[in-house]
Amino acid sequence: MSVFRLATLNVHSFIDSQATSNIERLAQLLKPLALDVLAVQEACHTPDNRRNRAQTAFVETRYHSQVLSELLQLSYKVFGDNVRNFGNGILSRYPITNASNYQIEPQASEAVRGMLTVEVDNEFCKDNKATIHVTHFLDHISEHRRLSQLHLFDKHVLTTAQNSRHLQLLLGDFNSLTFEDYSQNYFDQKIRQVRDPMI
Repeated sequence: MSVFRLATLNVHSFIDSQATSNIERLAQLLKPLALDVLAVQEACHTPDNRRNRAQTAFVETRYHSQVLSELLQLSYKVFGDNVRNFGNGILSRYPITNASNYQIEPQASEAVRGMLTVEVDNEFCKDNKATIHVTHFLDHISEHRRLSQLHLFDKHVLTTAQNSRHLQLLLGDFNSLTFEDYSQNYFDQKIRQVRDPMI
């Protein structure tokens, strides 16, 4: 039986806590999984490798999506730029078609958030196509804003699904915690009271 292997990973600009590239280490961890599709968040992307001496560690990592796709033999790739060559990406073993990047307006000091949507031609789905959405939700500090973002992206996914009968897959960094991560009091006041009216 064939298996469609997917994964999602927040790559944090492809640098570790020492501001050095971790691209080869990531590839070593991921390669044994024999992935068909990898969704990445917090990825940098630029068509060249120019360096800015004031920001060397950051700028040097911008080409790593290409390097990762080569190391993992995922030949097809799409990047969704949300702000200054920073956003979400999809690497695939199978051809990617109909890529689009849906963005929502940021609130206050938040960064622009986007949802990269692509169709992947593959042998696993009934009609040989799957629609894949990749996004990065706001962190859990503001559950209200995170849920507002979720509802906006949900509308986008539903609209896409109405226009296509393909399998819809949602991948990404959802910044979602489990019940065990909260005290009962915090959960009741900051999470449940926010979620219940919006559900």
